[in-house]
Amino acid sequence: MVSKVSTFINNSIQTNLSIAKILIQSKFFSKKITHDNLDRAVILGNGPSLSKEIEANKEWFKTTPKIAVNLFVKSSYYTELKPEFYVINAPEHWFETANELGRKATIELYELMAEKTNWNMTLLIPFRAKRNTEWKNYIANNQHIKIEYYNKTPVEGFRFFCHLVFKNRLGMPRPHNVVIPALMHAINIGFKNIYLAGVDHSWLTGLRVEDDNTVTMEHTHVYGTPIRYPIYAYLDEKRHLHDMLMKFVHTFRSYFFIKDYADSRGIHIYNITEGSFIDAFEKRKIS
Repeated sequence: MVSKVSTFINNSIQTNLSIAKILIQSKFFSKKITHDNLDRAVILGNGPSLSKEIEANKEWFKTTPKIAVNLFVKSSYYTELKPEFYVINAPEHWFETANELGRKATIELYELMAEKTNWNMTLLIPFRAKRNTEWKNYIANNQHIKIEYYNKTPVEGFRFFCHLVFKNRLGMPRPHNVVIPALMHAINIGFKNIYLAGVDHSWLTGLRVEDDNTVTMEHTHVYGTPIRYPIYAYLDEKRHLHDMLMKFVHTFRSYFFIKDYADSRGIHIYNITEGSFIDAFEKRKIS
């Protein structure tokens, strides 16, 4: 009884906080994104396992609608697979919080996107990015790239409330990783079967605290060689171990909220990433 009362009070508080955040942060006229083939879609994470999955199932990846994320444009698979959608989430990717290293990476992202994209693709980026026009200048002359904005407002509270907000694209579970908005877009577009590829999420194995107490992480992506740098490398604000671990908690917890939302809409999410740390979705092989 005490537990139920505590849960009710917590949900009430979180729901009211979420309503306030929606009123302050969200735009109420976000466009519904559509696609002609809704049987399945695959989200292309940038984990090191992705190349193995693609090479083993090349034709499947080519014929499946794709959602790319973050710096996937740096991969040779970008022009080979030609993703229909591309999701950006981190503020440094529209220069909002980026230091010089972050600016360099972001400029490279959009320059490569403008140079390589010769097919029609929808770029999905938060409404907050609309305030900064600099990033748009890099892709302005590419007529194949269509920009659509979305609400990344974090929402928690009563289940019925959260699902209503999710369905109306006013917010989502805490988007501490770009795969979270990518999944929410895939669900709201209406794909019946959603596959996760290259979402290793094995960051815990790459964390290290250096002798000067700087927290570093080894980043291994499908593009480029492994590199170790401070977890705040693209930002000016230093982050500590507990900051990073809390981010991991919110990320992995958000996937369970997403699974519940997908289940409520009769949508299946499958994780085809070998060795993935995500424990919310059914793991299976493409075959």
